[in-house]
Amino acid sequence: MGKKTVVKINLDSFLDWKYQDKDDFSLKDVVRFEKEGLLPINKRIKNSKDFFVETGFLPTVFVENVEDLKGRKDVNFDEDEPDEINGGNFNIEWV
Repeated sequence: MGKKTVVKINLDSFLDWKYQDKDDFSLKDVVRFEKEGLLPINKRIKNSKDFFVETGFLPTVFVENVEDLKGRKDVNFDEDEPDEINGGNFNIEWV
């Protein structure tokens, strides 16, 4: 069995996007919650299964190695929205 694909996600940009519509939280709160491990999306999530439970899709704009992932069978790019990953079986590296 080969090494699992790694998707590199920019954590700061992703959190800004993920929580942008949360009127209850400022970005400062989100950063503090993330550091304290209180957000559902945080650095402890290391695989796609856990990630997609909290987020139904991943915009590729936050993926730093997106070009390396095209054509990989373990990363599912959305057929209708090519700038989104909507599943797969890969590891996550937060950068």
